Parts: sequence; structure tokens; C-alpha cells
Amino acid sequence: MRPWSSLLAAGRRALLAPMQLSSRGTVHPADVFGPQSLALYLHFPFCASLCAYCVFNKKVPRRGELEAYVSALEREISFYGAWPQLKATPVGSMFLVGGTPSVLPADLLEQSLAAARRSFSLAPGAQITIEVNPESATAEKLSRYRAAGINRVSIGVQSFDPALLEALGRPQRKKD
Repeated sequence: MRPWSSLLAAGRRALLAPMQLSSRGTVHPADVFGPQSLALYLHFPFCASLCAYCVFNKKVPRRGELEAYVSALEREISFYGAWPQLKATPVGSMFLVGGTPSVLPADLLEQSLAAARRSFSLAPGAQITIEVNPESATAEKLSRYRAAGINRVSIGVQSFDPALLEALGRPQRKKD
């Protein structure tokens, strides 16, 4: 299974457009991505349930699908990490988004982060963000995310109004 995700660098269009040679006669990372750093975007297209209003690419995972997806994502990370133009530029930020990455078991997210660290050079102080929903972000998972180097959490709270949450089909409740 090929992941829907791609590792998107700052300057995504530059990867999709034909590369121009610089005055140096080569394609230099700064010519493609700018002189500063890369941003990795790891898309986990899975949710515990599907909300009718959401237009993101997502699905409820079937048995074995999470493991297969992370395995394919690791291969894709390795593929892009082997590009000298990408390997030479430090990663300043990484985004684990979805779907809802927090529906994955913590060990699969840790495995994905480890693959990114093996394949890319993280800049000192790199910001690593994960999107979570209140009902799937347990204290244990949050602790493991922190230990794995995640230093920013984006919480998907659409409302604290129980009637609106029900109307939206959101699984979370005010207590979450």
C-alpha cells in the first residue's frame, strides 16, 4: 500500500516543478527549499469515526491496516531521505497530521518518528507537532509522545457544547 502522504518540504511546488540548475551548475538544496530548513509532513489518514463535515482524506482503519501503512510510510521516508538535496538540509519542523494520528498506537508513531530521524537531519530545537483528538489522547500516549520528542500538540476541539458535538457527529465529549 502506498501512503497518501508525501514528505512535503517548504516549497512543495519546487518538488513538483522541473528543477532549474543554479549558477553553480547543480541543484542545491537552498535553490529548492530556501536556505533555512525543511518541514516534514507525515499524513496519517485514519480516524476512529468519520465526521460528516470533514473533507480530509481519512478512513476508519481495518485490522492490520495501521501497521501496513506505517511500514509503507517508513519506506517512503527512506526513499526521500536518500536524496542528497534533502539530506543536506536540516528539518526545522515536523507535522504528524491526519486524520487523527492519535488513533494509532504510540509504538507506531514512535516507529514513524524513528524512521524520520534515521533518514533526515533534525535541526536542534526542531518543532515536532502532532494532531490529537481529546478522546484518543490518553495520558500514557501523551507521555510517550513527549519521550519520543514531540514537543507541540494540536488538539482538535470543535466545540464544548454537547448538543453541537452531537450534531457534528464528534466522538469527544466535554469530559474528554
